[in-house]
Amino acid sequence: MNHTYHPRYTQKAPEFTERSVKDCTHGDILASDVFNLAGCKLLSANTEINGYIKDHLSLNGIRRVNIYSCGEQPGKGTSDEIAVNDYRNAVICLKGIFLDVTAGRALDFGRIKQISNVVVKHSGIQNNANIIKFIHKIRSADGYTYTHSVHVAFYSLLLAVWLQFSEEDTALAFQAGLLHDVGKIKIPKSILKKPGSLTAEEFDVIKTHTTLGFDFVDIPQVDSRLKQAVLSHHERLNGSGYPLGIIPEDPFARIVAIADVYDAMTSDRVYKKGVTPFKAFNFLLSEGLALFDSHMLHIFVSNLTAYLTGSRVLLADGETAALVYIPPDNPERYILRAESGTVNEIYTEIVAIL
Repeated sequence: MNHTYHPRYTQKAPEFTERSVKDCTHGDILASDVFNLAGCKLLSANTEINGYIKDHLSLNGIRRVNIYSCGEQPGKGTSDEIAVNDYRNAVICLKGIFLDVTAGRALDFGRIKQISNVVVKHSGIQNNANIIKFIHKIRSADGYTYTHSVHVAFYSLLLAVWLQFSEEDTALAFQAGLLHDVGKIKIPKSILKKPGSLTAEEFDVIKTHTTLGFDFVDIPQVDSRLKQAVLSHHERLNGSGYPLGIIPEDPFARIVAIADVYDAMTSDRVYKKGVTPFKAFNFLLSEGLALFDSHMLHIFVSNLTAYLTGSRVLLADGETAALVYIPPDNPERYILRAESGTVNEIYTEIVAIL
């Protein structure tokens, strides 16, 4: 059964004002989702307004929208530099924790909690843009194991914020993301870093990282829900996952499952090049609907696409363009503006986000 989770969220939401669409200016940020008269979502909150979007809203009969008030826009706050430094410190601390465990020392969960408490204080919706930018900045900064765990932690945190989890549960989602792959420390590097396809026997060894990870976090001070997330983040709603082949009921396992697959798909590995976010979105909203929590999937994709609007992209033909519109429910049908200023409504394949 597909459950929806709405724990109470305790962080203060930024202020917004209602404004006529014709009075919106380039760079204004939507403070709430926008739906057409048929109830279909046209735009997600936190999308940046541009000329194409204004025309698109008007053509759909939308006359007024909610816009973040000056100084309250996501990613525009004065704490940007502090937040990014804290995110960077999280990466450094995680590396130290992994090295300690690799050396045979016990997991220092107190340090994990310290990291999450510092990061979560910047996790309100004002800083979503900072988190997403930071993830892209560290994508090539270090080895896959460390950065993947940090990426999954931040994506899990974002999804918890978008699901309106409490600060305590948002911190728990972040911790679960950090530790979801800790069991891989015990997997032979010859298998983890194998450049080619794994044999069936080698994949069976890889799958043990969930139970090995559970053993690492099975200590009294760790919340039972975090333990379940570490154990069950490869379980799927159709029962096709591992290690038990069950339907995961724990919301944190479901959150980490989505964050883990999205980052794995979009990251370069020793045996494959990562795909674009749009190919990952297409998988999540098609095949992924049978595997993951559908409510969480739509929340994750629609919110993440909002922050890609305005990005420069590289096209398959070698040209560059800007993303001016991404349909929340069909993100692969994005609209591009070429460097010449021409708006292209004909689908052109994106090969990289610049």
